[in-house]
Amino acid sequence: MSPCTLLLALAWCGAALVAAEENVFIKSKYSAPPLITSSTLHWLKKSMGERSEAAVVGAEEIVPGDNTNGDDEENLNEVLQRNVYVCRARHNGEWLAGVLRSGHPACHVVLMGRVFHYNDYEVLDNEDKAARLSWERWDRFSAIPVGAVAVGDTAYIARRKVEVPSDGRRVLGYTHLLGQFEHKGFQGKISVVDKNDKAAEFYDGELLVETEPERYELAITSFNTKREKVNRQPRVLGTTHLRNGGPAGVVNVDSMVAYDAPYSLYYGQGRAILKGLPTTIRVPDSKQTVEIKWGIAESAEKKDVHRVEAHLEPGTAVNVTLVGNHTDTETPYTGKLVAVYPDGTTRARTIGGSKREVAILDVHPEFSPVFWLHNDSLVPTTTTTTTTTTTTTTTSTTSTSTTSTTTEAATTPPPHTKKPKKTLESDKSENSSMMSDDGNGTPQREAVISESSAGAVAVVLHALLLPALLLAALRIA
Repeated sequence: MSPCTLLLALAWCGAALVAAEENVFIKSKYSAPPLITSSTLHWLKKSMGERSEAAVVGAEEIVPGDNTNGDDEENLNEVLQRNVYVCRARHNGEWLAGVLRSGHPACHVVLMGRVFHYNDYEVLDNEDKAARLSWERWDRFSAIPVGAVAVGDTAYIARRKVEVPSDGRRVLGYTHLLGQFEHKGFQGKISVVDKNDKAAEFYDGELLVETEPERYELAITSFNTKREKVNRQPRVLGTTHLRNGGPAGVVNVDSMVAYDAPYSLYYGQGRAILKGLPTTIRVPDSKQTVEIKWGIAESAEKKDVHRVEAHLEPGTAVNVTLVGNHTDTETPYTGKLVAVYPDGTTRARTIGGSKREVAILDVHPEFSPVFWLHNDSLVPTTTTTTTTTTTTTTTSTTSTSTTSTTTEAATTPPPHTKKPKKTLESDKSENSSMMSDDGNGTPQREAVISESSAGAVAVVLHALLLPALLLAALRIA
């Protein structure tokens, strides 16, 4: 292993160790593992009297007031109560719980009858006041309660109440002596620091215990849609073929298209919230509730169907493609989280989070052009047009009108074309004889034509009359 690789490995191990030391462990209700990580408590590194706003208070210290001279407990006319915070410091590689007094720079810890002062220490922090903490009674005949807050691997945070004089006199010093409980075999003892900064040992006292909730209730008050992030990816969900192969008229053809619809819902983890607890969520403007396990994405591989339909003429068909968007939506929200405990008590606080929902949305069909079944050619789509033409000659005037009409029929088969039959009047017109003007039987042709064959008849008449006109002109000459 190269020196650079070794240094990186050591740095990673050191970072992991520091991150692990910031976690707080509590006694599990199971034998293995004996300790579990608290979701609400943390050890924060501090120095020279610093502490966090949510530092856990372990006791109070009674000191003379500003208007009192000296420390004569017999003549106290004013006293002040100051918080004493739970801290820990590492001594010879071992974590020891101790006392951090208000206005003092060091954490005082005790080991083997001696008290040590450390200016660099860690303070027990109850983030957002989310943890439900209590002090439970312990003696040598009691078991360590579930949820007891550990200092290191084997010791737990403990305290011993200071006896109050029976006459009710105010006593300067601590209300409780803070330290740690060490359990060895069937024996155990509590080691504390007294008001004179001396070590003391007791075989009864109190242990700090965190009680975890059994479920949550989240009432979302608002969604911040302005900060919503949406990622859409088009997907082809399925295809189908609609056809009308029957001899009947227009038919409404439909089909059901099945497709995969994966779904996921996640409301985030958040800070100081126990992962995996059953949670009931209520959203604005809805009477329905959502049941989830907090901090775990609820995923499901769902199946869904979509109905598609089309109106088709006989002998036509259409291809259908079902499409949709694979949508990933993240929406910030604000809500009220209520922790419900086994004894029925509740603790509420306002939290902010982000809802992430993954679903198939905007599902709709896309249709191909309609086509004929017999040759797969597209059904034409045209418009209606009309054309009129007028022709005039010097010898005879015939008005000719031609109309061409095409009907838009995207789904109508081409009509069959039949030749028109000759009428009786047409035959008579074509075979009629020409009569003289004076009734002497001089032949004269008279054309009686239908409007539909006017052009052809005009050509025939012109061919017949031209020789007669030429012959008459020669005779005159």
